[in-house]
Amino acid sequence: MTDDARGELAHYTPRMPERDWARIRNFVIESAEAAAPATAYTAHRLAVILTSYLRWAHLTKGYPLTKSVLFDRKVINLYVREMSGTGQRSQGTLRNYRSMLERVAEVLTPELRVPRGPALNARENIRPYTPEELQQLHWWLQGQNTSLRAHRAAVLVSLGLGAGLKAREILALTFGQITDDDDGVVVHLPDRDVPVLAEWEPMLRRLLRGRKSDEPVFGLKSTGGNRNAISGFTRDVDSDVPIRVDRMRATWIVHHLTARTSMRALMTAAGVQKFENLAQLIVHVPEIDNKEYRRQLRLQSRGMLPADPEGRA
Repeated sequence: MTDDARGELAHYTPRMPERDWARIRNFVIESAEAAAPATAYTAHRLAVILTSYLRWAHLTKGYPLTKSVLFDRKVINLYVREMSGTGQRSQGTLRNYRSMLERVAEVLTPELRVPRGPALNARENIRPYTPEELQQLHWWLQGQNTSLRAHRAAVLVSLGLGAGLKAREILALTFGQITDDDDGVVVHLPDRDVPVLAEWEPMLRRLLRGRKSDEPVFGLKSTGGNRNAISGFTRDVDSDVPIRVDRMRATWIVHHLTARTSMRALMTAAGVQKFENLAQLIVHVPEIDNKEYRRQLRLQSRGMLPADPEGRA
């Protein structure tokens, strides 16, 4: 490692309480210095990743500052899974973090030759909310302590659970893009129209009252520099369940799959072009018994070919 790199590392000070940094500093710096020459990463970059990891592993979880424990792949995988559930970092970032931590583990603890963790696939980690989690989500929604937070929480759940919108779509949406008529509430996006589930219509109607058509639904004047506005809003919440728009969207999709919504209609409303984009969620659709399975597949209706009155093939 060069003198410049060593000097940069010596002056590295993360944004965290001094007393916390003092507890993990030596381990972070020594590990980064030792691993960097044998990896494709700079010592400074490794120090940043190790700081985040040690803050969770040692300061939060209480794992001892020993390499054999901290660089165990099971502990690294647990860190990635827990961070994935919080929504604080993107799946791509977490994949990079795990790759770097596993590479550091290979260099510093070669005796722990444990296979690397399974690939972190974003779709596999976005699962729908369970009924119990939805109840906790409801409590979170009802427990906001300011009118602005209550408004934003209502926007997220009504558009996430009610229309399956993505975070960026919610941020870009204005009240003028939501209409209400005799057939229900519809969200008009640039590429599609999304009818809202009936159970969420009353909440959206309340949100619409007295609003100007050009007013952003989430309450931000500009979305250009606020791509993380929603994750920032949901990061520090008093809830046992992570508040994630992508899980709300997954819940909305599974709800429609369970209700046997036309696949073509669902793909249009979800804004996806390939069935594979929905297929990974089918595992969450409740199974049906054999009688219902046969009834659905038999389809006592018009056949694909003209009927033969004598039953000939």
